[in-house]
Amino acid sequence: MKWLLRSRLVVLSLACLIALAGGLLRDTSGAAQSVNPTGYPVTINSGECPAPDPTAAYEVGTTLPWGLTETADNQIIAGAVLTARQVVNEPLDDFIQVGQPFTVVVASPDDASTVVACGDIVNEIVDGQLAVKLAPVGDAGVAGVALLDRDEQGFLGLGGEEVQVIAYVLTDLGSAPAAATTDAATTEATADATTSDGSAAVTIDAEDIYFRPNVITLPADTPVTVTFTNQGQIVHNFSVTDRNNPGLENLNIVVTLNPGETRTFTINAPAGDYYFFCDQPGHEAAGMRGYLQIADGAEISTEEATVTPRAG
Repeated sequence: MKWLLRSRLVVLSLACLIALAGGLLRDTSGAAQSVNPTGYPVTINSGECPAPDPTAAYEVGTTLPWGLTETADNQIIAGAVLTARQVVNEPLDDFIQVGQPFTVVVASPDDASTVVACGDIVNEIVDGQLAVKLAPVGDAGVAGVALLDRDEQGFLGLGGEEVQVIAYVLTDLGSAPAAATTDAATTEATADATTSDGSAAVTIDAEDIYFRPNVITLPADTPVTVTFTNQGQIVHNFSVTDRNNPGLENLNIVVTLNPGETRTFTINAPAGDYYFFCDQPGHEAAGMRGYLQIADGAEISTEEATVTPRAG
């Protein structure tokens, strides 16, 4: 099975950003809250993390709230995802030249010289796109992902090449970054083999921003109870659909949870390797993805590993 790096660019409208910056929302208790519009400056700098050149080579902009999330009971909560977007008039390949490193930098709202998250632009370009994980720097609790998308200017691309840059910034994650978990060497985890009534079961946790476990082996054509809990501080999702699962049955599983929520559901699928991901903006590209390895007669087992998306 060939796993390839792939990312999706989410197009944002100016009208949406203006509305979100000044909008109101309700927390899960029904009380009104204002969206916090505090922005983080995002730039592309020469050099490498965690100490790139302090002078920005390209401005990406200051983040604004990406969106609001409506729950099943029609309550509205704040999306903790901020975004900045800009067009850079340079070829995408120029950002990954050997000996000329660049990094995406997220700075403190209070001090533009203080780096709170960054990511070196070193990933492979696939289908004209490049995803950069923004890892926390210090204890500000900020992380995210930047997507760089190649775009040909003008009619039939005759105007040259530019790069559309969009940065998704996640805040209030605490001082312990999650990124190291999914980048570490593969580690075995313990599966919940059965429920109290003896049926097959497994537990999956969503954290900021990864799944634990992210590689799960299940028996084919057997109902398995999944307990899915959002252990993070932002909204997360578990999706197994026809996306990136060519030739496999569409399981039509889409489960979205607010922080602290738990939900159970059943997986009963034919044999195959099914790709799952978090469909919240920027989360998949930042590392929230995994595989269900479903096989005839398999024992339930789980592990944590570095996972790249499958194309399809």
